[in-house]
Amino acid sequence: MKNPSMRRRSLLLGAAASTLSAMLPMRAESADIKLFVNPKPPGVVIGPPPVYNPAPDLVYWLGNNPNVAAAIQWQYSAWGAEFVISFDQWPQALKNNLITAYNNAYVGTPTNLPLVPANIAASASIGNPNNLTTVISTNDAQALYLAHVAHSLAVELRRDLPWSITAMSNAELQILFNSQKFFIWNSTYNGYECNPQAYLNWVLPAPPDYTYAFLAANGVINVGNKRPQPIRHISVVQAMTDAITNLLSWCGDNLLHSGGPMTITTLQQYWQYSGVPPAAQVIAGTVTTDPSLVAAGYKTARHWTFGCHGTSGFLQSVARTMNLAIDVPYFPTTGHQGPYVIGLGAYLSHGDDPYNSLGNFSSTLVGDALSFPKSELLINSATYNAWYADPNLTLTQINNNVGRRPVELAVQYLPLGLLYLYASRDINIPHANGQVFANLSNVYTLAQLEGMNLWQNMDAKIASLGGASAVYQIYNKAWTAAYGG
Repeated sequence: MKNPSMRRRSLLLGAAASTLSAMLPMRAESADIKLFVNPKPPGVVIGPPPVYNPAPDLVYWLGNNPNVAAAIQWQYSAWGAEFVISFDQWPQALKNNLITAYNNAYVGTPTNLPLVPANIAASASIGNPNNLTTVISTNDAQALYLAHVAHSLAVELRRDLPWSITAMSNAELQILFNSQKFFIWNSTYNGYECNPQAYLNWVLPAPPDYTYAFLAANGVINVGNKRPQPIRHISVVQAMTDAITNLLSWCGDNLLHSGGPMTITTLQQYWQYSGVPPAAQVIAGTVTTDPSLVAAGYKTARHWTFGCHGTSGFLQSVARTMNLAIDVPYFPTTGHQGPYVIGLGAYLSHGDDPYNSLGNFSSTLVGDALSFPKSELLINSATYNAWYADPNLTLTQINNNVGRRPVELAVQYLPLGLLYLYASRDINIPHANGQVFANLSNVYTLAQLEGMNLWQNMDAKIASLGGASAVYQIYNKAWTAAYGG
């Protein structure tokens, strides 16, 4: 690379499609290029909670909404057996605990729960680094679960949001209210397990008030110190889409794909936790101790994610606090995951799509001309089935569709990430031998891309920005603003 400001780039992360293929820059020494905004630094400021009075009677409300009450299910363990019982069957003491948690949540009383509950199974990984067993105590699990249920009910009854849980399907309500969607009883450790392999729980949930404050602080939802009013001039579907789009934009501007294999060592290096990544650590940002990244200069806090599995779990955990249900199925035969927003019937083509290096930056950071609407990352069920569930597809074809949507959008919009890849790696290189084609070849043939005049279009757009050096400067500044130096 000829530009001297590029010589500190030494790591490949942020996969385009399903490969780690784009260089992560260090702090640039280039001329000042104005960006649209500077995103919030790692971490989140939790402001004073809003106050709402009085709290409507919860038991009365649940009696009038039996579909919601039936979905509130806690997994008990007693006398050597497990029982899953819904709210109307709970013992009175457990009901009282939920009612108290709801009353507190409604008026904005902090939960004061630990942001990262202790993993009581951490010793299982000693001598077995591939054991990712993550179990929290019954007290921690029940308190966290009740806090989430109470929060979701308070959000509903306060009418914080334009959508309502009363109109949701049972599948959505199960994700919001069934404790087995949070964790599963583990008799070996006498606690509740986030089991990534068996139950797809790749993220340990944070307290809901912490997560909800994060959403508000970063503009994902409109919750301030006064009661927000439902948005009535747009449809519920559009309101849900906007919220998910805002969340995907935050992920694109902040999340970085962790390195290393799926081992306890990797988890400790990136999230300082001997278990699945805690959502609170992803939100707050952590300083990695991965030797290769430390050597490359990564010494400040970043928002690391455990790849497509971790991001899918993070999105589910975070969206739950704004009463949006996200499922996290594996893609057929591939081993990859991508979130499914049930209320929208919409998928991502890969959990890594939001921070795909071809077009990760949102328009909030770099402007519309160098980004694309992140709502367009969502694909409908028909497209998902055509890409992953058609019985006539070969395994190669299915694998080529993992992360397909950002590739399509990059060719359509020519965002900053694609322009930077071209300007920094491919100038004066035959198209067939360049990194641009390598990153697009799972979806397009060389003839197709040349037929769309891709390279001529990129040349024209780069020239309009002031040339390759200007693209370097814009990209470096965007990177530093989003991820730190």
